[in-house]
Amino acid sequence: RFRTAAQDFKADDSGTRRFAAFVQAIREVNNKTDGIADHLLPTTEVLFTQRDSRRDGATAFFEARELATSAFKGQGCDAIVGAASS
Repeated sequence: RFRTAAQDFKADDSGTRRFAAFVQAIREVNNKTDGIADHLLPTTEVLFTQRDSRRDGATAFFEARELATSAFKGQGCDAIVGAASS
């Protein structure tokens, strides 16, 4: 079971929907054969990974630092998109 800083944790349904939209946007940008925005980043594949901030500022900072330095087999990342609630 996953832990959170909040004692009364409940799943964030709107956060789940926002994450689904984020994933769909990445898929759309990466799909170069559907005729929709195929000119965007034509030679680039956008990758993503995620961490859980647990709605805690210190945890969010630690996880962002880990992404920046260790994601993708130590290559780090170029951008971090934070949760709306963290």
